[in-house]
Amino acid sequence: MAKAKRFVSEVYLEEPDIIVNIDSSKIAIPCKNIFSEKGVEKVLSNAVSQIERSFDFGIVAINIDGLLPAHAVLRVRTFSELEDKLHLENIKFLARNERYFLKFFSKNRIIAVIVSISIIAEIEEETPQFNNSNQWAIWTVPNLDLKYKKQINDFSMKLACRLYEENS
Repeated sequence: MAKAKRFVSEVYLEEPDIIVNIDSSKIAIPCKNIFSEKGVEKVLSNAVSQIERSFDFGIVAINIDGLLPAHAVLRVRTFSELEDKLHLENIKFLARNERYFLKFFSKNRIIAVIVSISIIAEIEEETPQFNNSNQWAIWTVPNLDLKYKKQINDFSMKLACRLYEENS
């Protein structure tokens, strides 16, 4: 929630987990942790039912840190290599599980998935050498309704602008 509050002013805790107001829309964001890829289908089913109870649409936030080896430290040469590796992990997770996203999101009630990963990294050629790093990737439903496409674009732009400000 703290990360969301940094780029969208109206964010608050409410069932299912986080609610974001963008323009005139109230977007539900159930937040899920994945500890095994065997559980992805069940987690998504739960997220869909949480959204369908009270909201027109939502975005599922999935943290995949639990898929990493315990106490792992990622060793890389540069910040760029670190970003690429974390992004690739998110993209590979999305690709491996796209069939579930397509299955559960076919009604356009859930319009996107935000996948995040965090890890401690040792970066050989940078200072500071040890960093707690994270990366997000957003997957949207193919052929998304224009109304929802605008909402996810607004959400993504606010996130991108905020991340740019933090890194400038």
